[in-house]
Amino acid sequence: MALQPGDSRRVLFYTRDSSGALTDAATLHMYLRNALGVWTTYNYPTTLLTKIDTGTYQLIVYIPNAATSTGQWKYEGEALDGSGNPLTVSVGGFEVGVSERLGTA
Repeated sequence: MALQPGDSRRVLFYTRDSSGALTDAATLHMYLRNALGVWTTYNYPTTLLTKIDTGTYQLIVYIPNAATSTGQWKYEGEALDGSGNPLTVSVGGFEVGVSERLGTA
């Protein structure tokens, strides 16, 4: 089922060291761009941004129940390990479609 305004989405992402191994981040910032192009920053740890395993994190995204929520959403991040070395953070996105609840396109 496609995402609609009013839904929530669990976004999984990973932090990896220079060899590609999953590595915990000492500092982690996730950036979420909504369908209107507005960026929101989430700094780990928060109630919405949590670690679920080594180098594996989740961000819970609540999609406002509004017609302006429809469109492409994107996420990306930046992270450092405990020694201050940069980590690679997986990126991605998702589409929020027409709202059956709001009757909008």
